[in-house]
Amino acid sequence: MKGNILYITDLGLNKDIALHVLTYLKELKSREWRIYWFDHHVWNEDLKVNVSLIVDKLIIDRSKCAAEITYEQILPNDEIAKELAQLARDMDFWLRRIELSVKLSKVLSSGFDRYKLISMLAEGEFWNSRLEEVYNEAIKREKELLKKALSRVRKVKVNDLTIAIVKSNIPAGLIADILAKEGVDIIAVVSPRGTVSLRRGSSRINLIPIAEKLNGGGHPYAAGGNLKYNIIDKILAKLGYYRKLHLIIEAVKTSMNEAKLGN
Repeated sequence: MKGNILYITDLGLNKDIALHVLTYLKELKSREWRIYWFDHHVWNEDLKVNVSLIVDKLIIDRSKCAAEITYEQILPNDEIAKELAQLARDMDFWLRRIELSVKLSKVLSSGFDRYKLISMLAEGEFWNSRLEEVYNEAIKREKELLKKALSRVRKVKVNDLTIAIVKSNIPAGLIADILAKEGVDIIAVVSPRGTVSLRRGSSRINLIPIAEKLNGGGHPYAAGGNLKYNIIDKILAKLGYYRKLHLIIEAVKTSMNEAKLGN
């Protein structure tokens, strides 16, 4: 197909997959696609240059969330898009000053049909009685999940840092604040699928290099990775035995050593 438009938003580019992505982008441009990439993650400078030479527009603005950039670039006069961007910023930067953004995030993590919610939001319907029911049910489940997750916390000392590894499906933000108040510097929530959600409990921590060593990326304050569980790993995790957790500790140690060498 010729003349299509591709929007890529809220996705950084890792070196590991850069060659494949650049190849695909060039292929699309050869078919006369227009490509726009809006992001707010930390980018490698060489990758930034390489991508900008291919796509029609690349915007990386770490002061805004991707929804804000998209709103400004595509629908600057749309009131619904404006409100969605404000809600997204409130959660993405973990400000949590807008009650609606917090409630919507809990509805999303509850398993509610995302496509249905997207359709509602696109029409300007931000809340209704059904969402209120889902939200209240999610709060109840979260309390149970939190109690269970706190019983599965393993704390490890790496030099002067305290790392908490949580084996759970719990949203990382839900447990991170509690562990941060206990003096934990890095919180790693590992799901039975092997995905790792990272949060920091101390502002001196930069999670990006740690996440990159775990096949991921993100922000200094919130990031994610993947332990690349195979089917056996996933089955064992469901039974309570999580493998490869040592990779998280190794990623922290390596990042700390690299930071020392850089100073």
